[in-house]
Amino acid sequence: LSDLKFGVDFLKVYEILSRCERNIIEHCRDLAKERKFDNNADLTTDYLEENFKEYFKAHKKLLEFHKETIEHLNSILSNKLRLSYELCIPYRIYKDIIEDWIEEQRHSSNFTYEEQLKHKRLLTNLFKNVSENWALPFYIFTHKYKALAESTCIPLDIAKDLCTSYYKKVSPVDVVKLPYYLTEFKLNVNHGISNKQFFVQRSKLSFGQKAVGMLLLILQGATELGEKRPLLIDQPEDDLDNSFVYHSLVREFHSIKPRRQLIIATHNPNIPIGGDSENILVLKSDGEHGWIDCSGTIDNNAVSEKVLQILEGDFDAFARRAEKYGFKLERQNS
Repeated sequence: LSDLKFGVDFLKVYEILSRCERNIIEHCRDLAKERKFDNNADLTTDYLEENFKEYFKAHKKLLEFHKETIEHLNSILSNKLRLSYELCIPYRIYKDIIEDWIEEQRHSSNFTYEEQLKHKRLLTNLFKNVSENWALPFYIFTHKYKALAESTCIPLDIAKDLCTSYYKKVSPVDVVKLPYYLTEFKLNVNHGISNKQFFVQRSKLSFGQKAVGMLLLILQGATELGEKRPLLIDQPEDDLDNSFVYHSLVREFHSIKPRRQLIIATHNPNIPIGGDSENILVLKSDGEHGWIDCSGTIDNNAVSEKVLQILEGDFDAFARRAEKYGFKLERQNS
């Protein structure tokens, strides 16, 4: 989609981001080494400032791409799935960063337990409340306490104290830590069942319902965004009932097939048969090696026999199940 610049422009910005990230980390390693032996070593350099400015700009551009993509996906999947996003640094990331900083400070100074708790609370609050202009690790590493105070709305003296305490503790990898959009989704659990929409948060969905949400994103969402690479899926029917597989999943496959090659490993007959597969590969294995036993469409007698045997349990098993439902099956050909 040209209006989303999802392809070429995204890659260009990502390449800039990656290049600047490497430059920043490498240069910060050199600065950190100098600081160990010289208390008057440079806090920053023109090279670092220029690279971080470019890095920060590219990061913001990627946030815009992310936001536009989510909004477009919501318009595509409006009655099936709703995506939401939150700008943040995940707790699992900033928890380790804060603990490392405080541990280093504890070993390098007379850092009381009360001071540790005070700094931990303050830093946790600063990592939890981020904005698009948030760059706390960079400001601390370069001792830019005025920029830190302005971007986080904390008093100048507290910002200066944080910079003085931790500018030698911030690792080069920490310097490039910036907030990003964490994406969540709600699924309309009534889709395909009734016209009444009922959206449920991902955390409250069953495993199978979560799989449905992810499949909608991978199949319809990504394809509508212009993804044309072949898609390989291993047993998409796992944790899904047969009714959903046939009435919803197979319908998605039909919609996508003209635009994208689908390669699916499955044990569910609804997918190759209901999905009108152009080429069914029947695989065999001796436990060590695997090979293609036969291949072709379901109209190929050898293929149909194998499909019937493997996916239905053979004709007798298939016919017996049909009888239980009140139907009688007869072979049209032998």
